[in-house]
Amino acid sequence: GIAEAESVIAAASPDLIVFTNCSTSSHHAAKTVALHKQVPFMIVEHFVVPYQAFTPDVAWMLHHQREFYRQARAVVAVSKDNLAWLRSHFGLDSRKGR
Repeated sequence: GIAEAESVIAAASPDLIVFTNCSTSSHHAAKTVALHKQVPFMIVEHFVVPYQAFTPDVAWMLHHQREFYRQARAVVAVSKDNLAWLRSHFGLDSRKGR
């Protein structure tokens, strides 16, 4: 959770964090802490699937995911399909991402 992420990031004092995700919801707490502590990060996204149902919980998660992609120094998708999904469903700017 958040407390553990705060502890790990404080102890490591990183110059840059590389989040290698197995899904768009991976590392949510750590990304939240990185944003609040203004620690630069990049995201390598391995698996992207749009949400099938739009519930309040999904809306909350999607709002935060879009902010993570907006704030990331770089976003790398492992396929062109994943990159297209990030842009069309998760708000990744067309000028960002490889």
